[in-house]
Amino acid sequence: MANLITEGWDWFLAGQNATQRAQFFAANGWYPLNQGLFDSVVPDVITGRFDFGKAMRLVGASGSGINQFYAIPLGGNKSELYGGQAVYWDAATTYTTSASFSFFDAINNHFQIRVTLDKYGIIRVWRGPTDPTNPPYGGIGVPGSATLLATSAMGSFQENEWFWLEVHALIASSGGGVEVRVNTVPKIQLTGANTQGSSISTADSVAFGWQSAGAPGSWNVAFDDMYVNDTTGSKNNSWNGNVRVKTQFMIADGAENDFVIGGSSPAATRWQSVGNQLLSDAKFVYSPNVGDKQLFVPDPNLNSPLVRVVQVRTALRQDDATQRVARHLLRIGGTDYEGGVDHYTNQTFTMYRTRWETNPDTGVDFTGADVNGLQAGLKVQA
Repeated sequence: MANLITEGWDWFLAGQNATQRAQFFAANGWYPLNQGLFDSVVPDVITGRFDFGKAMRLVGASGSGINQFYAIPLGGNKSELYGGQAVYWDAATTYTTSASFSFFDAINNHFQIRVTLDKYGIIRVWRGPTDPTNPPYGGIGVPGSATLLATSAMGSFQENEWFWLEVHALIASSGGGVEVRVNTVPKIQLTGANTQGSSISTADSVAFGWQSAGAPGSWNVAFDDMYVNDTTGSKNNSWNGNVRVKTQFMIADGAENDFVIGGSSPAATRWQSVGNQLLSDAKFVYSPNVGDKQLFVPDPNLNSPLVRVVQVRTALRQDDATQRVARHLLRIGGTDYEGGVDHYTNQTFTMYRTRWETNPDTGVDFTGADVNGLQAGLKVQA
């Protein structure tokens, strides 16, 4: 499988307070890398790109040049990666702050390659700002411990509107490279360079956030529709181009209904129970029985898109000392297909994901009709 991250932020619920948003972020596997509590900010939720779904926004002000990033594991060490996401860079962001998209070596606590988005539509590529616990910045737009590798022309992206940002990074001490595209058009093409900011030539996480140039400033940047691919496999092993990540919430119970409705304020149906977006014990379904299955009918797409990945995401937790293992399911054409990953549950709600890059029923790409006709859920595996 080449697709490592698929994130559309639609699970953000409008009206959540900061504590609830932080809980959702942590449950989905995102780790904050804050240099100081003074500048810490919990991501906000806004309407997504094209006025669909939700998007994630970082908005605030820095008082001391301290920086903040959010990182998520890639599931292994990767030397070559493709990443893309939609970005909204608000012109209210000052010239002393930058949005950033980075490939991160979390084990050694160093950034490898960072792409920054700066005032006046300027894109910069840096090698290895030092670890996020040390202030690395030496001046306006200049990370003191980083090496500037490339700078785009002014106006490479537009402020105050959504644009599509993609980055291809080959991490190496020599012969490395970085290409940055905006709306699929190359803006930076760097080859034959030292792109290794750590002691190793791989990244294990992707990070995004903001950085300050050592002076007070403000930022207002939103992100949507993220993907990250490596170069393995026969699909999703290169640029994906301008794509959308859409969440299809559950609208009915499916063909398998072994789970029981629970909660302090139980819902009338199983599908309404799993629509609880606060990750609380108010509404849920449960089963302690190995082999039990629960399926749901998702709301359909309104068009027939090219489908690159189908991802099932569930919030799971255990409430006693008996360790349970879950597997995600797709039901297609009357047959249940199990995901290949065993998910071991925690005491608190954690989001687990399984991705299918091809239709397990046909062995080829999903069609829009395939997705609209499937059911999704999970099984108590062990």
